[in-house]
Amino acid sequence: MANLSAKCRFYSNVIHTLLGAKISKGTVPRKIKIMLMFMLNNALLLIRCSLLHTSPPCGWTLRLGSTLLAALLFTADVILVSILQQGDMYLDVLADCCAILAWLVHFSAITVLQKSAFRRTRGPPLLLLLVLLSVPNIVITLTIYCNNQECLNLTDLVKFARFVLVSARTFPLLVYLFAFAFPCISDAGYTLYINAVDGSPLIPDSTQPDTGEMVAEDGSGCFSRLFYLWLTPLLKRGQRRELHRPVDVYHLPRKLRTCVIHRYFHQCWEACRPGAVVTNRQDQWPRPVNSNLLTGSWSSHYQEEPLELEGDVGLLKVLHKAFGLRYYMLGVLKVVVNMLSFAGPLLLSSLVNFMEEEGAPLSWGMWCTLGLFTATLLSSVLRNIFVFEVSKVALSARAALVTAIYGKALRVSGSSLAGFALGEVVNLMSTDTDRVVNFFNSFHELWSLPFQFSITLYLLYLQVGVAFLGGLCVALLLVPLNKFLASRILSNNKHMLRYKDSRVKLMTEILFGIRVIKFYNWEPHFTQKVDDCRKQELSHLKAIKYLDAMCVYTWAALPVVISILTFITFVLLGHQLTAAKVEDVTGFGLASQEPWIQHASVRDNILFGKDYDPAFYQAVIEACALSDDLSILPNGDKTEVGENGVTLSGGQKARLALARAVYMDKDIYLLDDPLAAVDADVAEHLMQKCIIELLRGKTRILCTHRVEFVDKADVVVLMDNGTIINTGTNKNLHEAGANFYLTVYGSIAAANTVFTALRAFLFAYGAICAATEIHNRLLDRVLKATVTFFDTTPLGRILNRFSSDLYSVDDSLPFILNILLANVFGLLGMLVVISYGLPWVLVPLIPLAVLYHRTQHFYRHTSRELKRLCSVTLSPVYSHFSETLTGLGTIRASGSSARFEEENAKRLEQNQRCLFLSNAAMQWLDIRLQLIGVAVVTGLGVIAVIQHQFNSVDPGETTAEFDGCTLVYKSFNCCSGCGLVTLPPAWPEQGWLEFRSVVLAYRDGLPNALDGVSLVVRPGEKVGIVGRTGSGKSTMFLALFRMVEINQGQILLDGLDISSVGLAQLRSRLAIIPQDPFLFSGTIRENLDPCGRHRDEQLLDVLDQCHLSSVVNRKGGLDAGVGERGKSFSVGQRQLLCLARALLTQAKVLCIDEATASVDQKTDQLLQQTIREKFQGKTVLTIAHRINTIMDSDRVLVMRAGKVVEFDTPAALCQTDHSIFQRLVGGGEE
Repeated sequence: MANLSAKCRFYSNVIHTLLGAKISKGTVPRKIKIMLMFMLNNALLLIRCSLLHTSPPCGWTLRLGSTLLAALLFTADVILVSILQQGDMYLDVLADCCAILAWLVHFSAITVLQKSAFRRTRGPPLLLLLVLLSVPNIVITLTIYCNNQECLNLTDLVKFARFVLVSARTFPLLVYLFAFAFPCISDAGYTLYINAVDGSPLIPDSTQPDTGEMVAEDGSGCFSRLFYLWLTPLLKRGQRRELHRPVDVYHLPRKLRTCVIHRYFHQCWEACRPGAVVTNRQDQWPRPVNSNLLTGSWSSHYQEEPLELEGDVGLLKVLHKAFGLRYYMLGVLKVVVNMLSFAGPLLLSSLVNFMEEEGAPLSWGMWCTLGLFTATLLSSVLRNIFVFEVSKVALSARAALVTAIYGKALRVSGSSLAGFALGEVVNLMSTDTDRVVNFFNSFHELWSLPFQFSITLYLLYLQVGVAFLGGLCVALLLVPLNKFLASRILSNNKHMLRYKDSRVKLMTEILFGIRVIKFYNWEPHFTQKVDDCRKQELSHLKAIKYLDAMCVYTWAALPVVISILTFITFVLLGHQLTAAKVEDVTGFGLASQEPWIQHASVRDNILFGKDYDPAFYQAVIEACALSDDLSILPNGDKTEVGENGVTLSGGQKARLALARAVYMDKDIYLLDDPLAAVDADVAEHLMQKCIIELLRGKTRILCTHRVEFVDKADVVVLMDNGTIINTGTNKNLHEAGANFYLTVYGSIAAANTVFTALRAFLFAYGAICAATEIHNRLLDRVLKATVTFFDTTPLGRILNRFSSDLYSVDDSLPFILNILLANVFGLLGMLVVISYGLPWVLVPLIPLAVLYHRTQHFYRHTSRELKRLCSVTLSPVYSHFSETLTGLGTIRASGSSARFEEENAKRLEQNQRCLFLSNAAMQWLDIRLQLIGVAVVTGLGVIAVIQHQFNSVDPGETTAEFDGCTLVYKSFNCCSGCGLVTLPPAWPEQGWLEFRSVVLAYRDGLPNALDGVSLVVRPGEKVGIVGRTGSGKSTMFLALFRMVEINQGQILLDGLDISSVGLAQLRSRLAIIPQDPFLFSGTIRENLDPCGRHRDEQLLDVLDQCHLSSVVNRKGGLDAGVGERGKSFSVGQRQLLCLARALLTQAKVLCIDEATASVDQKTDQLLQQTIREKFQGKTVLTIAHRINTIMDSDRVLVMRAGKVVEFDTPAALCQTDHSIFQRLVGGGEE
């Protein structure tokens, strides 16, 4: 780079020398010489700087361009002022020159700052203040120009051009403010590619970018962030079906990384502690991601000191300090989105008015269409930004909470943790954390809904006056009902979560003790226990669903009920209910009596091109009741009323339009209901003073629904569907019309109420049925799965099916499906209505449908894979947490807490990456669907305007909105055997066991665990089984109990092939004492006899035989608790309890998998004696690690590499030379 700079200086000197020699000859004027030298110097400086520095952030670039543009606009204004040559020309030139100088100085300041230390910031706040000072100047100047009709006259192009320039100054100002608010600054040292710090080659080997080495969003420009163009490489990879692993997705943006959030959350925690010392030390952002994260390697060299959350601090307080400010700022954006959501319907109403009024100027319709386009576009973009930014805050909160819970669990005392079950603690990290995170997505709706409701009521008041109170009273009466419903929902939710915790805790124990359950054939018993917990949970879920259905019903039917009551109140107050009024309130109608007002002063609207007659003008003002209104306007009748009379109320516009018609002084007047928009007193005044007195002698055809004035008419004509029904006077006209409308809308309201109730309660019923059926199937498939499934599937993933995924089935899926169906049918209905009213809309819908299909096709593959990766990466987080809780003693003793926290952060980071990108992909699709919606709305507006010009359209309202949601739920399907033969009750009567060439491999590709095993065990024979680790000893028991199905051969029990026997029948006729002494949470009685088949005397007898009577009596008897997984007993005592279980079975075949390994020698001898006495005459297979425990066996089976190598009596094997058993006896151990 230094050489490059030197070369630039060299070329600069050469050019100066050559050009200076040429210019010195006098061929170029001196000013031109100076200008050329200046331009060349700056050009070379610009080239050198561009080579020495990277391009500045786009925020600075936009600000630089906006300041230059502002200076150019003022320069253009100087030129126009010079052309006009007005009296105040010099003042204008002085003001413009000062502005040019100010903007150029600002331009220079930005140029310097973007190359300084301020490059990675927004710069000094004084810059923003200086720019904001120009806002009053623009506002005042625009106001002056708007009040000056000469500036708006298109015939004087120079003055009109100045007005355009002044208006154009708002553009660079808005660009500057936007660039200041969203600077798009990527921090130094944190690049888009993570391999920038690893010395990777500058030119990659593959033409396709490796998405696994890219950082999401950071380093992207404003346009890329706005439309999620930074997602394109990932979406293309997903479309190629190459998105298989979590490491294939982008890394998180710097500020969303788990370690960053954890450190920041710790700082906020410390700041919230009582008496904490607040420091100004800024957080140290971590280094860019390197390959260690990709490979999953961990090195203590990079390990930081663990951060402990100490002290008693409220969680809400810390969350508020950590994320509150940013979250509240998003509330401001929510306000803007809400306001824009009202702009669309208002503009659409104005467009309907344009369509109803024949001869309306084309500009009116075009302005409405343009406004509709702008409002819907801004609303779509800002809503998308709001949702994505809220999801970022929620994601940050989730990372903070999960890491905090994990760190707390590592450091909390054992006595404190003993008060919680494992499932309850896991639920803190899973379900409870998700609920806290979901609060971020719901809080802004808490204030947004009342805000929107208030604006809606105000707009309703403008249409129907105080009649809106009728509907409002109903809404207020429903508040106590909804409060009651909400309290009941919360109460039932608390109870449901308690039973959910119990169910998850029970499932956790079942999954950890699945082998014991299968050995003892306890699946039906534990299925019933889980079902009981689930029934309790579903009872409260059912109450929640039906209460929620009641809420849905009341709020879904409420708008129609409010409309009906509003109409009734409107009629009872003596007003006229017209189709147009119904349209204004509900969005449906046939015609509008809204007046058309010019964008001019009140006087210009009344005169409408006619000469000013002061006397007649004043008479018209008085007759149309405009005197009081003009007195309160700032400039009287010279006040500008805005486009379409936007500064006037509905009644003022109606009277202004009436005054314009009266001032025309015609012989025939067609008055299209000018009394509809005014109150009764004003209507009486207009009827008497204007229509009857001022227009006396004129032909007046008044279309009105105010039947109180019908008696004053000479002739009343009643029309229907273009046909005259009756002519004359009819005092019942008002009642007939009102009854008609009320009957129609009352019928609609009744039908809507019925169908809404059916939809709500049928959906609730269907959700309960689905939740019940899916859980039952899931539990049945899991408990019938083979042991191989549990060996190859992480328990956390299975547990996740019963917690998070089942929560989705219970709550999320019905909600999403309800919204999906509502939107689908709503969309279909809207398409039918739109197509009927505007058939030409089908023309742009066809290419838009093709565009939509291509968009969702491009999106679907990646979205599905990201959803799958979210689920795949979530299970390791929970399983790692469960493992940590189980092994807390070992972790703390070895000082490995920091390493385990690092591992938790790494696993959480993987899940956060997938979750963040899944959210981003949804917003990628959302912004494009919203843009399609904007195109549809704009197309409707354009088509409506065009058809209006050809008088080929009826007025109507069209709205397009579509939401897509996809949720993929996967489970598994496992096979299990079923009974093929009917067994006699006493089978097996002898206990004859035979293995015939048995071959067993746990999975394809693994070596055979049993490789051609053949042996015969005679009835009542005691066989000891020995062999080194991995020789196949325990696999023989698994094959006998059919925990794993054999690949070849047969296993016969009393001559019957066990593959033809049902699993439940087979396992109920066998007994086993497993090596892992697993106990379930509950009482001693429940662990010995969970199915309740034996009397207490039998239970106490087997406990005495196992030398546990004294221990059980000290604990409190058979009903004493054993603790979670039997923690109240030592490992040896747990093995004795498992032996007591086996003694209760009275099976003909007993399998003992070294059940006395953890007891002392004396107790071992007593137990061996008990086994010999109680299982006399029964076949006993014993896997032994202590050789002395099988020396009295009838025969000893020696296994090696899945094969039978020796099978004879202990004495014979000890006398055989080179015998493996002889060497084992000599060594004293296996």
